[in-house]
Amino acid sequence: MAKKWNRIIVKTTDPSVTAEFISQQFGIDIHAITVLSGPLVHTYNELTNQVEETSNAMFATKEKATCMMRVITACVREKAIFLLFVCCKIFLLF
Repeated sequence: MAKKWNRIIVKTTDPSVTAEFISQQFGIDIHAITVLSGPLVHTYNELTNQVEETSNAMFATKEKATCMMRVITACVREKAIFLLFVCCKIFLLF
């Protein structure tokens, strides 16, 4: 998972929850886990509580162009699924 640049961020106030504990319990690579506690939780809350009207989606990859194409394809599929959901909802309202 860490090789694919996927990360898990855990926000907690429990001191017994560590990256090692999560890794052992769920079989996740320890390098893919970040545990936020103490002052980092406050900083994280400040950064994530800001609401913006619009935001840009971004992705980064160190792999071949095929990885980028997969991400673009996934985005297009998600948009199509969302539009289908909205159309069904409108249809059911009438």
